Amino acid sequence: MSRPRSEHRNRPAGSFRAPAANRLAQAVCIALLAAGADVPLRAQPPATTAGAQAPSPPPADEVAASDGAAQPAGVDAAGAVASAPFVGPPEPPWLYGPPAPGIEELAEGLYVVTGYGGNVVARVTPEGVVVAGELTAAADTIAATIAGATDQPVRYVLRTHQHDGEPAALPAPWRDARRVAPGRPVPLPHGSAASQPPEAADLTFTRGLSLFLGGAEVRLHHFAPAHTGSDTAVLFPDLGVLYAGDLVVRGMPFIDYAAGGGSRGWVETLDGILALEFETAVPGAGPALTKRDVQVFRDRFVTLRMRAMQLLYRGVAGEDALTLLETSDLDWPLVAGRPFAERSFTALYDELAVEREEARAAAELARGTAEDEEEESDRP
Repeated sequence: MSRPRSEHRNRPAGSFRAPAANRLAQAVCIALLAAGADVPLRAQPPATTAGAQAPSPPPADEVAASDGAAQPAGVDAAGAVASAPFVGPPEPPWLYGPPAPGIEELAEGLYVVTGYGGNVVARVTPEGVVVAGELTAAADTIAATIAGATDQPVRYVLRTHQHDGEPAALPAPWRDARRVAPGRPVPLPHGSAASQPPEAADLTFTRGLSLFLGGAEVRLHHFAPAHTGSDTAVLFPDLGVLYAGDLVVRGMPFIDYAAGGGSRGWVETLDGILALEFETAVPGAGPALTKRDVQVFRDRFVTLRMRAMQLLYRGVAGEDALTLLETSDLDWPLVAGRPFAERSFTALYDELAVEREEARAAAELARGTAEDEEEESDRP
């Protein structure tokens, strides 16, 4: 039996730039810190009357300053990074334990499998299925769960980040599926990645890839190293749904530097995600989110970075900075032994130190260029 025809198209690198307001917001804060300004990064929530609902976050492109002038997104009139209230669903039970195993149809032809280590999505088309998400030791059970919702064969398995605990081989029903992941092509002597190590893929891309199957398009986006070095956001444009995986989480983000992650790239990635057209985002675990939730997560992430950077510019040592870092108003409690405190913060501080030196070098170069131009203009 011949396989149905499918197509894939690589999109050119460099096709995305972060929204100007977001880039400007970060540049303003870094410039203020580099100049020695004491930037008040603690966001003060507006007072509300008893029983009143917290206000929604401002639009993504700007917030109003006290004098009516527009300020960059995420920066208030005093130069402080804004922190908006989280507007997602109530705190879910999966924060304290895994959700019950099951499968739910989130949109027409798009299913979410839960309860096996993380959310796995399956896009069902008349010519096959595209699967994205973390495949763990329960891959066979996940395959059986998807098979219970459709008799279409799985044609593509999308690797969404470097933590995907993929088994050495795909489940038997998926043996003809093609593995897709960002990165460089890997020579496969047997013609398929199914018998290769988990990092091997049949189809690779750098920045973006579009898959076409059964009249549906699936777009893969890799913007920059973020949670890990190979995070991929998967967009289902006809449904207005984005599979964000662990790029968007409800609690404190875990930046896995050992797996190639980075905080600056994570912000770039979130800006790239927010430039896409979607209404619903599926995280790596837990219930679906809205695009506004993604914006709030991004703003909080920037706030976290800027507060850590301010401590760095004040000369606070790394071992003391974690104690002084304020996160309570972000609803991101710092818990000893958890991944951010244990495995992310020291490397984050080192990353910010490199950014500080880059900013100083750029400022010195700009100052030297300005002096040279001034001397040139003074010559007769």
